[in-house]
Amino acid sequence: MSTPAEIWDRVYAAGTDWGQSNPSDLVYRISRRLRPNSRVLDLGCGTGRNALLLAQLGFQVDAVDVSQRALDQLNSSARNLGITRLKAEQGDLTHIQINGQYDLVLLYGVLNSFSLSAWSALLNRARDAVTSAGFICVVYFTSESSSNSIDGEEVVDLEAPGALLDQFCGWSNVSRDSRVEVHVHGGRAMHMHHIERLVFQKAPPPDSNQKLPRVVSVVGPTSIEKAAISGMRPASLYLEASRSIGREIAKSGAILQCIPDGGVGLTAFESYSASSPHRPAKVFAPIDDLSRSSRNPSSWLRDLRYPADIAADLTWEQQAPQMLQSTDVLVALGLSAGTLIEVMWAKWIRRPVYVSLDLCGRLPTDVRGEVELLEFPTFEGLLKDLFPLRALDGS
Repeated sequence: MSTPAEIWDRVYAAGTDWGQSNPSDLVYRISRRLRPNSRVLDLGCGTGRNALLLAQLGFQVDAVDVSQRALDQLNSSARNLGITRLKAEQGDLTHIQINGQYDLVLLYGVLNSFSLSAWSALLNRARDAVTSAGFICVVYFTSESSSNSIDGEEVVDLEAPGALLDQFCGWSNVSRDSRVEVHVHGGRAMHMHHIERLVFQKAPPPDSNQKLPRVVSVVGPTSIEKAAISGMRPASLYLEASRSIGREIAKSGAILQCIPDGGVGLTAFESYSASSPHRPAKVFAPIDDLSRSSRNPSSWLRDLRYPADIAADLTWEQQAPQMLQSTDVLVALGLSAGTLIEVMWAKWIRRPVYVSLDLCGRLPTDVRGEVELLEFPTFEGLLKDLFPLRALDGS
């Protein structure tokens, strides 16, 4: 049975398309967010298409690959380009011990060379090597690839789209996209890979002066039933999540801010108010909603049944920027047209956005890249990250 080094030496010796393409556009975009002289670790670097780019951009790059033949090509390219800020070493990633901390760690297309049982251990080591506020980039072939993607040597295992998101709860999801690529390599027939590309940023460590959010805005579809249909999840999940976030905001000592015109907003408001009747929520009255346009703040108070600090005389278009200007974080439970607008406003107003029950596939790429976006496939992960403590100021 061939060793991994022997397998990959044969692949690179065949002169196929493994590692021969141009540097990744995604890696270049990440590089623009790094500080000068940042340290980069490229795990499974191959012939160095990304490592060489990053070294040319002035970063100190450590590159590791199991194939000495691939590293020989990389070192030859580095010499020809006059690159000195790159160190390449042979290593088996299943046993590698990472020494030091890096501002960017790349796992670009290498996970599929291992069985799924080895993925978590490698991801754990890679995460631990990221500096505070540093980045990790993970690119892998998903199970939506063609049936002949696995051959037992080069591509050993596949994972479902979105499966790795749980590995990064509490990290800011800087970028997530997918694409389809057609490959011919290793003497194999043409086949198709469905590729998911993920970039996460580690949250800075908390300090003794860090405070929990004082105002938390909650947005989401105005109909629990419609949210369930569009999100393909049970209505009961959205209902319980909306109730839970209202209760947790009340327990934390923060103030809820929302538009309680139905669905997520109204459910969160009622749960929050029942849990914290003496700390009124901040709410925005949708005065241009045809069903409510004739109502004034007094009638809103009667309808809501709980005390509330109501901001009236705002059109629907004015509510999103007004709400975001006066909040610490935005929590989005599912995405609707209105929620998308509120998240897009956060791009310019610069507030963290916590998203659950929808993984933001509909968000424009430029918004995803500039919003401080924290995605949580499970609602429990969102609560744990948003409210690590139960009270403000230690009270």
